[in-house]
Amino acid sequence: MSVKGFTLLEILLVMTILAVISITFQQSSLLDSWRQWQRMRSLRASAYSLLEIISYTRTLATSTQQSMFLCGNWDCHSGWGRQVFVYRTDDGSLQWQQIITSSDDISIVWKGFPIQRDHIEFTPEGGASYQNGSFYICDPDYLLRVRLNQSGRAYLDPIVELSTTTVEVESCYGS
Repeated sequence: MSVKGFTLLEILLVMTILAVISITFQQSSLLDSWRQWQRMRSLRASAYSLLEIISYTRTLATSTQQSMFLCGNWDCHSGWGRQVFVYRTDDGSLQWQQIITSSDDISIVWKGFPIQRDHIEFTPEGGASYQNGSFYICDPDYLLRVRLNQSGRAYLDPIVELSTTTVEVESCYGS
């Protein structure tokens, strides 16, 4: 009786050769995919940190019945950086400080109405003091937008690839 087929050793040898060839051709694309996933994860983490501090500031204003400022810098006058600060309006005391991102590649830009304000004021009623706008959390290839409405509620938009749009690129880096 003659049995035809492959031995276990032959099957393992062929699978090993196919795996090595596959890894060789896909290594660069796997590495690129991994880096892309890490960058998108970092953007999402920054956006969720920002959403958390916006919600905290709004809650603090309503629970203490005092207006609170959400600022992008320690003095509330010089734009937005990688940290966010929460101040009380009555005595200017610092209530909270949170690092939004530690990556040098990520920038945070506030574009809102009225344009001249470098801070967002949350009133004791929870509103954003007639301010609305968007935070753009940008890296060289992607961005996330966190929208803030006048009632003080924030919403997260999906990740956008900068190569597919021009409006958001201008929002992140100027024209």
